[in-house]
Amino acid sequence: MADTHQEASIRIDIRQLQPGLYVSLGGRWLEHDFLFNAFRLATQGQVDRLKASGMTHVDYWPGKSTAQPLPLADPQAAPAASDHQPRPSSVAELASTQALPGASAVPAQREARLARIRTRRTELARCERAYRESVAAVKNLMSEIFVSPAQAARSAKAVVGQTIEELLSSQHAVVHLMNDALTDPNARQHALNVTVLSLMLGREQGLRNDALSNLGLGALLHDIGKTLVASQVLLQPAEQRNRHEEAAYRQHVHQGEGLCRQLGLDAPDLLACVLQHHERMDGRGFPAGLTGDGIALSARIVAIANRYDNLCHATDVAHSLTPFEALAWLYRREASALDAMLLQRFVRCLGVWPPGTIVQLTNGTIGLVTSSGAQDSLRPTLLMADLQVPRNEALLVDLAEIPEVKIEKALRPRDVPSELLEYLSPRHGAAFFVGRAA
Repeated sequence: MADTHQEASIRIDIRQLQPGLYVSLGGRWLEHDFLFNAFRLATQGQVDRLKASGMTHVDYWPGKSTAQPLPLADPQAAPAASDHQPRPSSVAELASTQALPGASAVPAQREARLARIRTRRTELARCERAYRESVAAVKNLMSEIFVSPAQAARSAKAVVGQTIEELLSSQHAVVHLMNDALTDPNARQHALNVTVLSLMLGREQGLRNDALSNLGLGALLHDIGKTLVASQVLLQPAEQRNRHEEAAYRQHVHQGEGLCRQLGLDAPDLLACVLQHHERMDGRGFPAGLTGDGIALSARIVAIANRYDNLCHATDVAHSLTPFEALAWLYRREASALDAMLLQRFVRCLGVWPPGTIVQLTNGTIGLVTSSGAQDSLRPTLLMADLQVPRNEALLVDLAEIPEVKIEKALRPRDVPSELLEYLSPRHGAAFFVGRAA
């Protein structure tokens, strides 16, 4: 993708507007009644509304436009001032006009939009507080395993219980992308990610009560055996391990099962998560080379969540995939290893555009997927990139509210201008937690 965002904008007369031009209105998005601060004009109706707004000039971006500005018949003449807004002929026409990307909103609609954004920010802040508590609990759990097994077991149950409560307390639970500042490489982020993703998939599969709880505990502790494996073995890429190192690595599933028993956590489906999460549907996994339904359902669920998060967080950061790429990789490269039905439900949980994915919309704007639920996997909530707006005031857009705007494609971080990438702050991979739809 060409780095068009770093091109200089050109100031043009309002009379030169036509559909296909990418324009910037300037200022903060709260200072005007248009949904986006910058967008590509899609219809003549949008052009007419901009001309009726009283503006005489706008900034236009050639590299993001699909048309050229109209020539001026008399460049010296001042643009005529509009004395009224175009009158829609019906309520339906008004509603249609207001829904267009970049269309001006009546005050009541604008206030409703602001209220929705405030609600989303409040829910995200509540979710972040809960995430911090879970991060602290996981850190304590890992340090208590050998010192106080009973306390470690209580900590594990508390983390899983809180996540399950969030999942079951709302029919519209979503996966949220956590803030960069919350990421702690020593916080066992992988264990928490796998727990959240496994419980989302388990709920989608219809698990409840003890089955869901045991799934969550098994997911949280699936790699606990690695605490007994030499660090030089764990840090060695799989393809570079010799047979002795590989054998030592594979022991972590047996050692993890033993540690869980020492913690007093010995439910069969819980232990199966720990012992079987490296088994494959095609029989090429370990430790027992199980196939198909011979692998416990709980382990098949954790296998998908574990593999997805490992793809997003490779040992070598340069090899990490974006969340969108990781889902595509599972489908195209590893479908034979995973339960096909569960993989389809996993996509439904995360959405086609999972949290952490940078996307370009059909109106030319760029955003970061921040949350996704099962209601509409194609229309997640986005944090919009707009350098004219402070990041803490950035526009959050729920694509379900603007059906005329769609996601055009996913972008790799390297294809996004550095200043926009810094603004969006995507990580190599993503930290997830469960919250409620606002």
